[in-house]
Amino acid sequence: FQEGLAEVQKDEKWGFIDKRGNEIVELKYDEVLCFKEGLAAVQKDEKWGFIDKKGNEIIKLKYDYVGYFKEGLAVVNKGYKWGFIDKKGREIIELKYDYVYDFKEGLAIVEKYNRFGLIDKKGNNIIDIKYDGIDIDFRNDLIFVKKKGKWGFIDKLGTELTEFVYDKIITLKEEILVVSKGEKIGFIDKTGKEITEIKYDYIEYSLGCIRLLSENNKQVKNYTQDILSLFLESYWDCNYIDYLTSVFREDAIIVKKDGKYGYIDKMGKELTEIKYDAVSTFTDGIAVAIKDFKIDIIDGDIPYLTYHDVNILRWIIDRIIEQGKYIVIDVNWKKVNTLEYNVLKDKLECAVILALFDFILY
Repeated sequence: FQEGLAEVQKDEKWGFIDKRGNEIVELKYDEVLCFKEGLAAVQKDEKWGFIDKKGNEIIKLKYDYVGYFKEGLAVVNKGYKWGFIDKKGREIIELKYDYVYDFKEGLAIVEKYNRFGLIDKKGNNIIDIKYDGIDIDFRNDLIFVKKKGKWGFIDKLGTELTEFVYDKIITLKEEILVVSKGEKIGFIDKTGKEITEIKYDYIEYSLGCIRLLSENNKQVKNYTQDILSLFLESYWDCNYIDYLTSVFREDAIIVKKDGKYGYIDKMGKELTEIKYDAVSTFTDGIAVAIKDFKIDIIDGDIPYLTYHDVNILRWIIDRIIEQGKYIVIDVNWKKVNTLEYNVLKDKLECAVILALFDFILY
């Protein structure tokens, strides 16, 4: 159901019913789209138009193709040309483009002669139709454009903010952009300033932290661009940094020091003592930690609280039971066995439980 009505078909004809099953729009159309902004697109005899929720044909069925109404306008096609109409059927933007995309925040991408630009709802050119490709980053108020095979970005006035030197640009959170040159990757900010050199083979972002990997370099940075690996080096006594993506969960980072595990935040502050033989990532504010063959439950509220709680532990076990299998891992990270429930209870205080439903244990 969309806007109170649902599309239905009978004898190869389409119409609409309400939530009580009443036929609101007669089943007489060859194809229909769901209601958006009070109107639905319908097709009959290979022509498209729009109806209201009473079945009245508001816009005559005369187009070769139409889209949904978005921001008060709908994409329409006739005779291989594209434009936009309003809810009264008026052609607000002339059908003269080779292709158009839906409006978003008052702007639409249009294509003509294999070149792309931007128009507003009056059809005015905001960005001239001259680029090889175009995409809009609404989060940062930037427009990515492609010229001579390379990408850069401009503002909404058309001012070029970077050189056209990138093979790809992708937006991340907190005003960070991933860019690539050839097979190398790095980060820039929305002004075009490099946050990292464009030299990495692999790069990931999670919860405000950046993971950077190259053949001879491994780093983690936070959103203030401080190099987290400077203090991580005091914790990590193995190649554990290779698995950083999986340990970024709910603003806690798993670290290892002298063979023991614990948690720090993105600024390097210890949230727990680094004392555990094994820990899990956080799921819904709860993590499992093991010390001296005993299981602790770590509460996700900062400061993290450590306590033995039979009820919570029983809840975790019940969740595991729902999966039908129980896997027990010893503190050397080896799978011991797949056990039945009665055996699991007996082994509980001398094993690490890996819950299949979402806990990841290290």
